[in-house]
Amino acid sequence: LEKSLNLRQELFGKQHPEFGASLNDLSETHIALGELDIAEAPLKDSLAPVLHATTKTKIQSSAVMAKSLFLLGRIALERGEFETAEQRFKQSMEMYDSLGQQNSIDKAAVMTQLGKALSEQYKEPEAEPWLRAALNIGKAQLGTDHPQVAEQMARLADVLEGQAKNDEAAILFGTSLNIKRRILGIKHPDTVDTIKNYGNFLRRNGGFDEARTLMNEALQINTELYGTQHEYVGYDNVNLGLLDYDEGQYVSAEQRFRTALSIYGHSLGQDSVLIAGAQIGLARSLTRQHKPDAALPLLHSAIKISDQSLGKDNPITATANAALGIALLESGRLTQAKALLLQTVSEIEDTYGSQAVITREVHVALKQLGAEK
Repeated sequence: LEKSLNLRQELFGKQHPEFGASLNDLSETHIALGELDIAEAPLKDSLAPVLHATTKTKIQSSAVMAKSLFLLGRIALERGEFETAEQRFKQSMEMYDSLGQQNSIDKAAVMTQLGKALSEQYKEPEAEPWLRAALNIGKAQLGTDHPQVAEQMARLADVLEGQAKNDEAAILFGTSLNIKRRILGIKHPDTVDTIKNYGNFLRRNGGFDEARTLMNEALQINTELYGTQHEYVGYDNVNLGLLDYDEGQYVSAEQRFRTALSIYGHSLGQDSVLIAGAQIGLARSLTRQHKPDAALPLLHSAIKISDQSLGKDNPITATANAALGIALLESGRLTQAKALLLQTVSEIEDTYGSQAVITREVHVALKQLGAEK
């Protein structure tokens, strides 16, 4: 790919679509290898006029530019920059539309990733129609037994779970993973991604043993592919930390979250919501070990990060506030604890459901405070 890029630069120059297409191919490979910084720089340079536009760009649309914006969206998504990812995917779709490719398989790929970006911002009702439309395009043009269609199934399954449509989600997750294992192989990034997501689905729905098997498989593969200090390995540790926590293994959970934060400190910016998520997990684990004073600064940091990244009204801040209320209760600050828990209980229940661990913890805390029967 590098040889092809250099040759096309010599033959056509950097402004030619042939050069742009090679640049996209090379950047996509770097993304698959987890080398996000290497993938990003040339894309940003080539798309500077589009990225800096304050209104809908009047620059001539092209399939190459649409693909470049799509790749920048994927990079932002991997870094936890979900609003930026959403913006890039929508720009890419506008370009595909302007090219008359409203129902193209390339646009369907963008719609799938847009659905993921929206889901990560807890906008499942907004994400679902994009994902269903992408899946319909994929099935019509590629058939059911295809890796891209399997990816669309996995994304839709994740969004359906967020709306308590678990029966359909379980079928889609299982079908997607079977297709990816068989066609792409176990070490393909898309396969590993679905292994992680299916593991989290099982954890949230009480299938702890199968969830742990899948999560350990993802951790092993990502460690082999990317090394011990990559952000993907950090994310795997967060998932296992959440599983340990849900099973009452708080010391093990603490170590998982500390490992993730150490990795994130080297690979992510300090304002990443992935850091906020790991801080909340660590703080909850410390509170369960009767160490609320160690938990409180972590939760204040998580709230600051999520407020800055997602705005004040978002589920991550609500989760951090709920965990903060429980930590304040553990430290004997009852008035502050009661106010925070009453403020967040409805959003926690709406986001996670009545049977989620965090929801049950909030209700137990409110009963201890005499705010619930």
